[in-house]
Amino acid sequence: MTATTETGPRTCGTVTLELGGEQCASEAQSIERAIREVPGTADAYVNPVTERATVEVDLDQLDVAALTGVVGDMGVEVRRVSVEVRSP
Repeated sequence: MTATTETGPRTCGTVTLELGGEQCASEAQSIERAIREVPGTADAYVNPVTERATVEVDLDQLDVAALTGVVGDMGVEVRRVSVEVRSP
């Protein structure tokens, strides 16, 4: 999906992070809060059962390395990153 802002269209998408290690519900919430602080993220959900984080993003503003770095700084391994771009 392409949304429009005051500066023009932006590209929205979903980033999925496959996480390593076990997270409890409390840790998952902490990861979600940290991810939401990364510029370009709109929302985040961490499922501790599937060990995945799903992040709604503005791809024009997101730095994927910053996103994975925040998770890594919490001691959680990011095993794989996939990006899905929404069509306009």
